[in-house]
Amino acid sequence: MRERLLDRDRLRASAGFTVVEMLVVVIVLAIVLSAVVAGFVSAQTGERRAFVRATAEENTRMSLARLRLDLHCSSGVNGLVQNADGGWTVTLQEDPNACPQVKLEPGSIGVQWCTILVSPNRWKLYRENALDCDGVNSTFMVDYMVEANPWRIIPCSPGRAESLGVRLYVNVTPLKPIDGYVLEDEIALRNSTRIAVCPT
Repeated sequence: MRERLLDRDRLRASAGFTVVEMLVVVIVLAIVLSAVVAGFVSAQTGERRAFVRATAEENTRMSLARLRLDLHCSSGVNGLVQNADGGWTVTLQEDPNACPQVKLEPGSIGVQWCTILVSPNRWKLYRENALDCDGVNSTFMVDYMVEANPWRIIPCSPGRAESLGVRLYVNVTPLKPIDGYVLEDEIALRNSTRIAVCPT
């Protein structure tokens, strides 16, 4: 009998947590977990932004290399016009016999490069070797461009072929200009027929 009384006393003495203690534990745990989750989400967002930025910069470099090939093979710039898609289109006259590495679709006499408006202050750059650079059947080159017209025609001068100035400016966070990436070049149209008739 005495042992039973001791057991009861022992059970009464080992009281559990009170409601207040449980609430304090839950609140502290919620604060700690919210800080951990916020840090994790921030790291995920930063990693995604870094990946998108690196992709845009790499695409810009590859686009300039492709554009340089097209321009070196081109015999002239047929036009630099504003297109119906909120961007600009430049047409490069190409001779596939002179440059077999520039593939053209049947009926096409040149390569077109165009920018297409995606959202305010954001354009995509496309290349088209057929008749119409519209961003639908064209080859995607670069996203996150912040200027609609990256081209500038530089007329020929004595001893210098016609050139095209190119400024590819990409920024995945356009409100932070310091995060932008710019590639600029003046690329000569080496096959231009205008150099022969350029005034001396």
